[in-house]
Amino acid sequence: MSEESNTPSAADRAADAEAFLTIVEVSAELRCSSKTIRRQILGGKLRAVKFGGRYLVRTRDLEDFIGPSDT
Repeated sequence: MSEESNTPSAADRAADAEAFLTIVEVSAELRCSSKTIRRQILGGKLRAVKFGGRYLVRTRDLEDFIGPSDT
């Protein structure tokens, strides 16, 4: 936020924004089918929100689903 006002700048708003992925994007990232991702969501293993008739997965939830990397 700028010191002159209490209004957040565009950069501040962009930094706070959550990144969401579609089922197709998640399946491409994990190199599996979208049907597999949908099963994981419906089974409660992968958190997602339903918006406008489709599921969206937060990048943070995808990272939690994948688990810690060993690199």
